[in-house]
Amino acid sequence: MQPKLVINTPSAPQRRVVRHNNLPEIVGLSKSTIFRLIRAGEFPAAFRLSNQAVGFDLAEIEAWIAGRKATRQEVAA
Repeated sequence: MQPKLVINTPSAPQRRVVRHNNLPEIVGLSKSTIFRLIRAGEFPAAFRLSNQAVGFDLAEIEAWIAGRKATRQEVAA
């Protein structure tokens, strides 16, 4: 019995695609607010998945959230 051949190659990071319907749950904003931010250029851009479908890169969404956290100010309770 021969040992298994294991090839160590760096794997590309897995990219997850998020659709419009899932954005409110992820970012905690309403769909209308998200669309307003997209139109204003203040939200990560969508990319075309097919002729009728677009998606968002989850890593870009998470980076956007992290950026919002980095610039946050104290919220009055």
